[in-house]
Amino acid sequence: MSKIYQFQDLKVGMDVRAEELSNIYDTFIVLDNAKTIGDNGNYSTEGKIMFIGRSLDESYDKINKKGKSLSVIFNSSLDMEGDVEYDE
Repeated sequence: MSKIYQFQDLKVGMDVRAEELSNIYDTFIVLDNAKTIGDNGNYSTEGKIMFIGRSLDESYDKINKKGKSLSVIFNSSLDMEGDVEYDE
């Protein structure tokens, strides 16, 4: 089983898989040299962290212009809240 990282564990240059970042919310993580791995319906994206931030700012723009194979990972905290019920 893969390790599940917390935000404080992350460092630029780390090799990670997307599912290892499932506990990190509302943060953009850009993977360099991103590739899909796996078989038999069990696929994942892996790569080297090259950007960590709360927004995709000008730093990301500079990275994106290099023409590399990038993958942006973002887990919204809104998704983990489940169904929302409203009183009428």
